[in-house]
Amino acid sequence: MKIEKIFRKIPDFQKVILDTILFESKYPVLFTCKNDKDIYLFICCFVNSEKIKWIGTRTTYDNLLRLIDDPDVREPLKFLREREIVHFQRFGEALRIVQDHLDSKNFYAINPAFDHSGNCNK
Repeated sequence: MKIEKIFRKIPDFQKVILDTILFESKYPVLFTCKNDKDIYLFICCFVNSEKIKWIGTRTTYDNLLRLIDDPDVREPLKFLREREIVHFQRFGEALRIVQDHLDSKNFYAINPAFDHSGNCNK
């Protein structure tokens, strides 16, 4: 079963992808999903022969680490949290380099010295 296929049918969760399965049986029971900006914790709340239902909430890796004592679950969450932090830092560094490079050549989004048409706001 693909969790992503299920979420594609829900308008607010179309870009959500499975992140980490924390506990599973024949199906994921407790797992995290994420999109571009958020992480969600889902837990199975209903199972019968025809369907499975989960409830979920937006959360953070830090909140999950506060709730979970099992080292086999905590270690992957710590790794994912550290990876998110490193990605954020690398993006910030790259953005600063690009901004410094643009400033050095006097390039801006709108620069009246280069735009002589008088249509800077269009």
